[in-house]
Amino acid sequence: MNHKVILHSVHPLLDDYFRVDEAKLSYEKFDGSMTSVIRRLNFNRPDTAACLLYHTKESSILLVKQFRYPAYTKQEGWLFEIPAGVVDKGEKPEDTVCREVFEETGFSIIKPNLICCFFPSPGISSERCFLFSARTEEDTNKSEIGGLPEEQEDIKKEWIHHNNLSSMLSNQEIVDAKTIVAIQWFLLTFGCRNP
Repeated sequence: MNHKVILHSVHPLLDDYFRVDEAKLSYEKFDGSMTSVIRRLNFNRPDTAACLLYHTKESSILLVKQFRYPAYTKQEGWLFEIPAGVVDKGEKPEDTVCREVFEETGFSIIKPNLICCFFPSPGISSERCFLFSARTEEDTNKSEIGGLPEEQEDIKKEWIHHNNLSSMLSNQEIVDAKTIVAIQWFLLTFGCRNP
């Protein structure tokens, strides 16, 4: 069933690297009546693409660790994540993820497999995340540091054996949402066996 939404107005409160829109709207409730006019904010974000990269011979996934200022305001600012980035205008998510994996890790992937698409924070942001998986057999002894110097990226790469993933989640060593979703998918799909 499609519910009706009436947008009375939308205007930007912030238009910088990110954009925040203020909307005045009404929407149809489950009983068929309309809400009164309400105010909602939208952190207007482009889509993102992320990839769980699995090394078939090493039975490990590649995580990157980098500084995240918003996380730092509440806890440790260096987070384990899977490689990810913003989908540029006119770009396909699978092309984004190939580009980002190479920029952040130096590994090349050709045909990533789409796991799912989800909204990381639908109550406040329009961002969708396209989550992919890919396999590699490239040498794991590449430089430990990745990222683009012109973007001040300082990214440490770590291969994590699949047997250690559950304990890292339980110990809250991994707190990034897209990475948790990817690892849970991996564990549910493959368990302890080699994919």
